Amino acid sequence: MSNKNSNTRLVTDFISIIEDELRSQNACWSKIADALAEAASQYGTDSDAYKKILRTTNISPAKARKLVCISRSPRFKQHEDVFGTVHSWTTLYEVTTLDDDQFAELIETASDPLATDKKGHSVVTTSLVSKIKRGNTPVPTDPYKSIFDIRLDENALKAGEFEGEDYERLMNLVREIQDTVPFIRVDATERVEKQETSYWKQIKKEAKKVRDQMLEDAIKTYKENDPTWKKWKKMTLTEKRQAIESSDASSIYTSEGPYLGIFSDRDELLSHFSENPEEVFAVLDYDLYSNNAVYTTAANNLSEKSAAFLAKANERFLYAGKFDDVTPDEDTSVSDNDKFAEKHDLSSDERNEIREAMLSVDASSYEQEAS
Repeated sequence: MSNKNSNTRLVTDFISIIEDELRSQNACWSKIADALAEAASQYGTDSDAYKKILRTTNISPAKARKLVCISRSPRFKQHEDVFGTVHSWTTLYEVTTLDDDQFAELIETASDPLATDKKGHSVVTTSLVSKIKRGNTPVPTDPYKSIFDIRLDENALKAGEFEGEDYERLMNLVREIQDTVPFIRVDATERVEKQETSYWKQIKKEAKKVRDQMLEDAIKTYKENDPTWKKWKKMTLTEKRQAIESSDASSIYTSEGPYLGIFSDRDELLSHFSENPEEVFAVLDYDLYSNNAVYTTAANNLSEKSAAFLAKANERFLYAGKFDDVTPDEDTSVSDNDKFAEKHDLSSDERNEIREAMLSVDASSYEQEAS
């Protein structure tokens, strides 16, 4: 079936866009959000086509709704300088829940030079958004005390084994605990989203190295194949000097040698390269370059480091079913938990009930979420 409307995408087009981002290991959530928003507008969120996109890409309806909300919010495009370095979609979604006054305060706070990172980039985190939501309301003494401590193997996190879907699943579980077990409050840290941001920064840094190395390869290949450079290499020093000093207006020789395509010297080439690398590679007739190839190579390079972290990950705690194997020497939170149980005279059944609430997975809730 032909696509007569150029503004209409096929279901497979949306799936391809989303899966390409998810497979890249440096998923650009804004692109995924935009694709879902476009699909929602084109097909409707209740359509079989839209549900097929979510089912194929393994994105839950709840997560899709939040991503669409991010895409449809004008705030991020209007303040790209503030949100361009925020790579946690959960943080972006929290921003959409602010009212106009709170959002204005966030922009003012994030734009403060004292609130930026070492490179001058604005730092917007979930905790900052939450703080602005609370406003100047005095924070009362916290009556909640810790009885459990959910810990994540940092090597698995750095290796990319604990990904966005895992984090969302964990968040759904702990929220369920908070909603079903009385007198319980669950506090989340920013360790996962900070790791996501850190990984993205590493990807961009590695991509720059890859792109620069491609440029060196392109220059080397150009000099080896260009007739003028071949001729230059065969010239004597006297001939080279005469070529450089020639008053001919059409001369293409400088102290560094012949022109590199349309660029008179390396400095001019590098200056143009920083603004438009695609054009420079085209001038040098280097067809191995593409932005996708750069980031794929960068991700592969980082995967070697990830493998080193993965080798250190403790498989004993791959699943929390071995919770009871942890001894007080390994995790002091267990001994604290026992003290709490003794202090409040909790029976063994009551202790097990709390543990099961912390560790159980309600399969039916996930089936409902995925439907």
